Amino acid sequence: MKKYDVYKESGVDWIDKIPENWNIAKLKYNANISFSSVDRHQYETERRVEICHYPDAYKNEVIDESTNLSVGSCTQNEFEKFQLKKDQVIITKDSESANDIGVPTYVLKTLENAVCGYHLAIIETNKNILSGKYIFRYLQINIVKTYFELNSNGVTRFGLGKPTIMNLSVPIIPLQEQNKINTYLDHKTTIIDALIDKKELLIKKLQAQRQAIINEAVTKGLNNNAKMKSSGIEWLGEIPEHWDMVKLTWLTDFITCGLAATPKYVEDNEGVPFLSAQNVKPGRIKLHKYRFISKELHQKLTKIRKPQKGDLLVTRVGAGIGEAAVVDIDFEFSVYVSLTHIRTNQKLLSTFLMYFFSTEYAKNLALEGTVEGGGQGNLNVKNVENYRIALPTLKEQQDIVKFLNSSTKKIDEAIRQSQDSIKKLKSYRQAIISEAVTGKIDVRDWQAPKNN
Repeated sequence: MKKYDVYKESGVDWIDKIPENWNIAKLKYNANISFSSVDRHQYETERRVEICHYPDAYKNEVIDESTNLSVGSCTQNEFEKFQLKKDQVIITKDSESANDIGVPTYVLKTLENAVCGYHLAIIETNKNILSGKYIFRYLQINIVKTYFELNSNGVTRFGLGKPTIMNLSVPIIPLQEQNKINTYLDHKTTIIDALIDKKELLIKKLQAQRQAIINEAVTKGLNNNAKMKSSGIEWLGEIPEHWDMVKLTWLTDFITCGLAATPKYVEDNEGVPFLSAQNVKPGRIKLHKYRFISKELHQKLTKIRKPQKGDLLVTRVGAGIGEAAVVDIDFEFSVYVSLTHIRTNQKLLSTFLMYFFSTEYAKNLALEGTVEGGGQGNLNVKNVENYRIALPTLKEQQDIVKFLNSSTKKIDEAIRQSQDSIKKLKSYRQAIISEAVTGKIDVRDWQAPKNN
């Protein structure tokens, strides 16, 4: 794509140079900004409306009649002030993460009975000077996100004040040129988004294939001609005739959980790693982003049961309850209560048990055995002890583990490649938007291909 013939200094460091016929102005001179006061409460005395809440703005690039908004209520005055109207831009203004503020969505058409909700800001541009769609695209670029992050208020929760939004420097360019940029970006992002959707669909198919392979191998074995018998468990169905259903507690030296209290943490060069649920993902232990406890506390915690290579760690809390990984290296560490610590006996391979926890059967057991506590569900250790496993011979366990190591490695690599492609496409998408809205490329003569 060609560039403009002549550029000039913008006067704004993070925008750099702009085309000669462009100018820069504060957003407040060409737009009105309002903060919604409509919350989630419903009152019978108020008007019943649809409400665009924070997640709706955060997750959708466009708000229109197809957006699944929640139902609430507002006063007539609030409706008149905060109704969703064509060409508005809605942005997130409060969040626990600085990365999540200033995220824009574009109102494609006026919604007759919908309003903007709390924690959101409405930007309505002067239509004679600024296109709402152009501002929406401008707010998507990284340099604007950085501006919002640097100028947000708060430490544990971040917020945008109205002055920060109003004082945002914005390119002022001819409306015809803005509309051409909008058309160009709509065309380009539609193509990129379609490619991303295909990659995401492929990942879902690969994940489903991976799950099916694990389910089949761990619960049915590798011999398709093996005689089968009922497992006695509806979720599990039939198992090979020579396999036994055995309680997990009979196949382990111990099943326990980590420290059930928040310890006093120390500096990393003074202590021992303290692993929690965030350090365990299916099949792997993430040895980063962990805290440290004193050597004295570590010795006390590990006096009876010291974690070692070959042990299994299983998450007890969070969205990934029941995710398991084998400790595959020798190093000193202790575990928090958010992890179940398992050591198998000579009848059960820890790697086979790891794959067992990845089966749909085990996931159902985890959901069934989850109890509420401390505001979130947690996997009860006693329930884990009573898990019934379809137990193959050790030789079969070894063969199944070898097969699954090979099969999942290939699938995981295909998933990784697709994820890398998505990252590159998103980076390309961001670059195109940034270059167009800041004048680094000239799209005035661009024409959409006739076959599209």
